[in-house]
Amino acid sequence: MRADGYVLVNSSREADELGLGHLAVRHGLPAVRMLTVPASEIAQRTLGQPLPNTALLGAFAALTRVVSLAGVETAILESLPGQLARGNVEAARATHAFVCHSLNRQQDLAHR
Repeated sequence: MRADGYVLVNSSREADELGLGHLAVRHGLPAVRMLTVPASEIAQRTLGQPLPNTALLGAFAALTRVVSLAGVETAILESLPGQLARGNVEAARATHAFVCHSLNRQQDLAHR
């Protein structure tokens, strides 16, 4: 893994709980570049099914800033019909907010 890479794990558990904390240290990865996000759980809540694809796109947008949340939303709305699109947009927004909150919490802890 490259030092400027990202690791995004679909789990409600923290990386250390999953035994992944050593990866960041071994690869020189800053803690803010490795996050877990409960994408399947969020998808279950917003879509009624644990299909995490678009939820993970929202998380990816927040973590990397390679693409905007608006760009993710537009892609979803252009590719999926009606209520399915709305549920997927909601999932992407929820994981985006989750990651933003996690990153803010990490920054707050680092400044203490």
